[in-house]
Amino acid sequence: MENSKVRIAYFVHGLSGGVGSVLINYIDMLPKSRYEFDVITLYIESDDLYRKFTSRGINVIKIPSKSESIIKNIYSMYRILGKKKYDIAHAHMTLTNCFPLFIAWTRGIKIRVSHSHLAEKSTLYTNILACLTRIVANVYLACGKSAGRFLYGNRRFEILNNAVDLKKYRYNIKMREAQRKLLGIKDSTILFGNVGRFSKQKNHTFLIDIFKEIHSKNKDTKLILIGDGELEEEIKNKIVENKLEQAVIFTGAITNVYEVMQAIDILIMPSLFEGLSIAAIEAQANGIKCVFSDTVDSDTKVIDDVKFLSLNDSVEKWANTALELAKYPKKDESKIISERGYDLSKEGKKLGEIYQRELSKLLREK
Repeated sequence: MENSKVRIAYFVHGLSGGVGSVLINYIDMLPKSRYEFDVITLYIESDDLYRKFTSRGINVIKIPSKSESIIKNIYSMYRILGKKKYDIAHAHMTLTNCFPLFIAWTRGIKIRVSHSHLAEKSTLYTNILACLTRIVANVYLACGKSAGRFLYGNRRFEILNNAVDLKKYRYNIKMREAQRKLLGIKDSTILFGNVGRFSKQKNHTFLIDIFKEIHSKNKDTKLILIGDGELEEEIKNKIVENKLEQAVIFTGAITNVYEVMQAIDILIMPSLFEGLSIAAIEAQANGIKCVFSDTVDSDTKVIDDVKFLSLNDSVEKWANTALELAKYPKKDESKIISERGYDLSKEGKKLGEIYQRELSKLLREK
């Protein structure tokens, strides 16, 4: 390892979404002269996302998902981990981290990092997978306390905050004006937003109900939905049924989220479950006021202008809370974000230190 690069195999469900953003953020912070990165993924959601990774010198390898064929999924990982001598296997798949890390163990990879990004409701099924992960991993990371306790129980773990590049995400009035002009948003219009995959977890159905109530109270409002996913058509149909087509903007999966966020006033995230959302931290760094479901990790609140509501609360309560927050103008919150541990330059250094600590242990054991 002294004379060659440290080879890391990262495992993710897909390149899009919060985990994809977190991964690429941290890879950007690690010196390319020291590390070599392979990202092994079940899904490549778009050519743009693929290029976003490969343009950085990251090798992206697609493998079959378990739903396609569990045998092909496991065999593909086994073949890849045997073909190249990796120093570190780092799994970002939360509950299914046990699968790639078990294979990494069979292939003799000494540093096996489990990274938890979610905090779901515990069941027999989740407890079994969590237990298996604790057995095969030997480094335990989480994006927050809830995500860590969910996967590791009472086992000691380290928190690596879902940090953001504050130079990109801090509030910029000129960029805000330019983005709103591109989107056709008037200065007076309150723009609500959501960043996330169209999946059951993100609860877009309830989000549309909330926005319908908001729009009935104030016609000078719009909603922008950033992301793609398997339920996108279903949500589009719901918007048509509720005659909201003129008030809702779909961007699809985009690579300039940090620019589009400048246009947003309020982020609404009624997720059924959520770890420490990277999109939520990015939004707060940008000065966006936020309304989250209380199933989102409480550590997600970094600035004061964040409200948590129950998914059992009425649509009207959600709408009124969001409209109340919209009365207060955006401001630059990047200093607070940095002070509270979400500056990517600092957290990226921490990940590098974790890797070096584990590599040093191996050298001492030889």
